[in-house]
Amino acid sequence: MARHYPEAAARELEKCGGFQVAVDNLNISRYKGVPQHLRVLNDLRQLPPVRPAATILLEQAEEKETGKKVEVPKNAKHVSVDEELYNADVIPVMLGVMEVFPEYYESVKTMMPMLRDISIYSKPFEMLEYRSFIVFSKLLARYSDDIQFNADGVKTVMAEMAEKMLNDPTCKRALDPSVMGFELEAALKLMTALVESEKANLHRA
Repeated sequence: MARHYPEAAARELEKCGGFQVAVDNLNISRYKGVPQHLRVLNDLRQLPPVRPAATILLEQAEEKETGKKVEVPKNAKHVSVDEELYNADVIPVMLGVMEVFPEYYESVKTMMPMLRDISIYSKPFEMLEYRSFIVFSKLLARYSDDIQFNADGVKTVMAEMAEKMLNDPTCKRALDPSVMGFELEAALKLMTALVESEKANLHRA
């Protein structure tokens, strides 16, 4: 339905909380189910803007209380599907999946650009709080010598997100060596080296 009737699909999904369900399904997915749930998320991301889930819940509560249908104005606020997925906590879910299933590179390759796009709705410190540095560093350590990882842009996307956190004032305070744990300190060194390496590659190009 999302592929063939996008406008109708968007309306139905916003009414039934389908974006939250899609994220929840990814959260509880097992290894072999991850690709299917990611395909669903990718299909949803192609849908037109939708009305915010919070607004619809308030309207449904009002209709239940009054017994009258709420009239939706023609100029009602709409948001992108990416923003709805962000509000459904897709960022920590994707980071968790990447950490639990790091060996499944195709899923990592799918999620990393998605994570970058949706992270525009979050603050860099929020990304740091979700342990993104630690997850990224584990992936980097695992795939640093992998030809595909070095050629298909995943490493570059990772470096883009890492650089935003490294340059953010709030993140800088949290990344003070005097207050960091050992795991985060090790991740910081890897992420700093990654960003510097990607900058050097860009200059050479």
